[in-house]
Amino acid sequence: MGSHLLKDASVNLVVKPKWSIWRRLTVGVCSLAFGALLVLGSYYYGLLDGRGNLQQIQRESATYRAELERLTQYNAERIEALRTSHASDRAELARDKDALTRQYEQLSRALTQARQKLEIDNAAYSELKAAYESSTSQIHALREDLDFYRSIISPDDGRAGIRVQDLVIVPTATGPEFRYEVTLIQALKHDAEIEGEVALDIEGRQDGELATLSGATLGTQAEPVKFRYFQNVEGQWRLPEGFTPQRVRVTVIAAPDSALIAERWYPWPST
Repeated sequence: MGSHLLKDASVNLVVKPKWSIWRRLTVGVCSLAFGALLVLGSYYYGLLDGRGNLQQIQRESATYRAELERLTQYNAERIEALRTSHASDRAELARDKDALTRQYEQLSRALTQARQKLEIDNAAYSELKAAYESSTSQIHALREDLDFYRSIISPDDGRAGIRVQDLVIVPTATGPEFRYEVTLIQALKHDAEIEGEVALDIEGRQDGELATLSGATLGTQAEPVKFRYFQNVEGQWRLPEGFTPQRVRVTVIAAPDSALIAERWYPWPST
């Protein structure tokens, strides 16, 4: 069918012929069928593609599951091995600890016994040392006593008579004061008692000059003596300021004739 174009001065019209209803139905049905085919094709394509992806996912999941199971089994075996090793190490450490504990207890007992033995030995040694020192002192004292009595009964030189046996000078705690003790003996012969006086004089320097201090100067008088075998005479001096003692003279004078019967010099003891 052709078209007719009508023209005038102001309007241009185009006239198109109409489609018949059958044609329109046919075009509509075809369009619907084509759309349905497109939708169905898209669905099946998506279904096939989704099924492929699902299978891929399932395969990957199975792979991951197998790997996870393998790792789980490995970890379980590793944990069990570590647990066994740890238990073995703990048991070995417990055995070592027990052995060390027993060894420590044995050493402690041995050390305690050694200390006790050492204490006993030290006590015994101290007792023996004290006994030895006491015995030594006693022996020394006995020897001195023996020498002393031998000098009275049987002197080495065989001379009889009065002797100044010893002089001991000891400083006191108060200033320039000294205590002295003189021992007199009668050697060899003891038929009669000796009676007389003993005097002590100190020789030294007074302010740099030689000086002799008698008993009277020192505040002591001649001590009377009377003995058959021996006698000790004790006294005390107080030295004047500036006096330096050097030696002491001991004299024994018989009574009643005042004859000198014994004399001996002693150096002043060093302090």
